Amino acid sequence: MALSLLQHIRDEQHANLSTTLQKNGLNLADASSLVNWVIPLVLAHLVDLNQRHGTGLVLALVNTQAVDGLWQTLDQERLIGQVQRHINSDGTTIIQSCNQIADAVLSELFILVDTASLGEDGLNELLEGQPEHLQGQAPEWVWSLSGLTVNNNTATPANVAEPLDLVAGMASLNQLMQQAAQQPAEPHMHTDHHVDIVLPTQRAAGNVTRILEPLIALALLLLLYVFFMHSHQQIVPAAPLVTTPVEQVSTNETPLIPEIISDESALPPLPEDQSQTINIK
Repeated sequence: MALSLLQHIRDEQHANLSTTLQKNGLNLADASSLVNWVIPLVLAHLVDLNQRHGTGLVLALVNTQAVDGLWQTLDQERLIGQVQRHINSDGTTIIQSCNQIADAVLSELFILVDTASLGEDGLNELLEGQPEHLQGQAPEWVWSLSGLTVNNNTATPANVAEPLDLVAGMASLNQLMQQAAQQPAEPHMHTDHHVDIVLPTQRAAGNVTRILEPLIALALLLLLYVFFMHSHQQIVPAAPLVTTPVEQVSTNETPLIPEIISDESALPPLPEDQSQTINIK
């Protein structure tokens, strides 16, 4: 048996909606009656749209939560007239209250469809099981106005809520979720082949190898140390550049001035060898 959307939404939204409608000016009794009429009206109309136009249209209304789109296929004037027979209120208040109830219904359906990942097939299966749950839950004019004529002549004088079978409802919802999860089937079957890989047995290291390993490591460390010290010894620091100060002549000393001799006889005599050389030239 499919989950009863009517009972589910009544349990979730009836108290909040009654409080909201009282803010519109309705008393508690009128607000409760309007909620008990409009919730089955919206659900019955969605079932009728699903039967006549397909689940795609209903899913679009649920996903967009388009209340205006829902009322386009309902006779609002007739709805106002039927409600005013039992409730003393103006048409504006009635339409405003009906919009708030319809919005709550679409919101609950959106949460249910999104949480269970129903898709079109799951939503169609869910809606197909609702007429049975809607029977006897609203006055006759609700079914005539919604288009769900299959529920005609099933109205009851009082709006007695159908007892909710929690076990059956949860089982139905779980079944829908499992079916939705199985919908995107893989195009091909994938078979895992288990292959046993045998690794070669590793021999344990001998006693000689265990003794030589630390010696080899120590030798490598010594070699690296010698190489490091040798490389540092080759680097000789450059000697600092030493500049010799230029000896300055004291201001008290008289600089040597070359004497200009105009007469050769005044020249000092040259050594014998040098004078001969000069005469030959």
